[in-house]
Amino acid sequence: MVIKNTTTYTDKTLEKAAIASNYNNETYKKKKLLFNFAGLTSGMVMVSIMARNFAANESINMIAVILFGVICIGCLFIGMYYLDKNKQISFREKYSFKVGQTFYYEIDSENIEVKKATDDKVNIVHWQDIKFLSEDKDNIYLFSGEYEWEVLSKEGFTSCTDKDLKQLYKAILWEKSTKG
Repeated sequence: MVIKNTTTYTDKTLEKAAIASNYNNETYKKKKLLFNFAGLTSGMVMVSIMARNFAANESINMIAVILFGVICIGCLFIGMYYLDKNKQISFREKYSFKVGQTFYYEIDSENIEVKKATDDKVNIVHWQDIKFLSEDKDNIYLFSGEYEWEVLSKEGFTSCTDKDLKQLYKAILWEKSTKG
């Protein structure tokens, strides 16, 4: 069975690929968790200081409130915005040349053949190099590394469907795991 797909890359494709690349990235997940936890904790400490001072009718220790407020805002900014935006910027710098280009994919149980519409050169990606598959409502992403990936549009399948590709991936993954 040969699965065929035609995908045209857009700016949105790059953004979604950057997000999808983080699904299995443990370092990213740990950093995001750490920064969000630190931001929320310092925010709670700030509110706690203010509540205690109000309850005791004491003057508010503004230095501590401002310090924990700044830490809260900084950590939450990094954890909720900057880590994702930084990855999108990296993807845009490395892969902006792909925007507007159309790629043809022929996929079988051995390889993934990738061909640009503008030339006849065929790049071959071996299934053993694929680290993980990710998907959203529009695309399927095949990652062979943090910054090495292929995107297949779910609407671009000309033979077979995206479900057939996912079944093939599961079969190959199972085969890899049984071989050791």
